[in-house]
Amino acid sequence: MKYHFKIHKEEDGRYWAEGIELPRCVTQADTLQELKKYLKDVLDLYLDEPQGSNVIFPLPDESVEESDFIVSISVDSRIAFPIIMKNFRLQKKLTQKEAQQIIGLSNRNSYVRLENPGNPGIETIDKVVKAFPDFPIGKCFSTNI
Repeated sequence: MKYHFKIHKEEDGRYWAEGIELPRCVTQADTLQELKKYLKDVLDLYLDEPQGSNVIFPLPDESVEESDFIVSISVDSRIAFPIIMKNFRLQKKLTQKEAQQIIGLSNRNSYVRLENPGNPGIETIDKVVKAFPDFPIGKCFSTNI
């Protein structure tokens, strides 16, 4: 999963960037190379929600194309998975309890952990994909399987 940033160059030669899908996600640097490194860090920090948060981040806009002033930055998969899971559940108009039951998890807390940063086991991911064949698992990884 990749979000997009618009890069700006100041008159003094410094750079700054702002998220296209996440406009409050911003950073700055002295060089373009340094800015791109900071973008990865600031994006992962911005999206790494504390447990129990009710924030719903928008998914990346796949129609945005890279250019000289627009870059795409990959999200860490342990952060991408819960964002996609939460958006997918809401798109299906399911409660956490309903999603937990469809997936076949033992309790609601097992499902809640899927919507929080972490590393779900392969067995749990397999259950999600079997319960929801249209779940976009490939978008959870920077290589887009």
